[in-house]
Amino acid sequence: MANGDFFDKRYGLDCLQNFVQTNLYNLLYTSTTKVSQTEQGSTPLLTNVEQSLAQAVTNGLLAPGMAR
Repeated sequence: MANGDFFDKRYGLDCLQNFVQTNLYNLLYTSTTKVSQTEQGSTPLLTNVEQSLAQAVTNGLLAPGMAR
């Protein structure tokens, strides 16, 4: 890449962004009701994103744990 990034890093981040967006879209599309703007409504959304990030860890794009 022209800015010094490695191609596999850029490609992996693009794939992760697509994966998160697609999974959230599918969750909202298949929802039979509106998603409320409460803790109860945001929990499935956060769980979905966490599952997407866990898949990125499995794929080797992200490292497990918390960043400091």
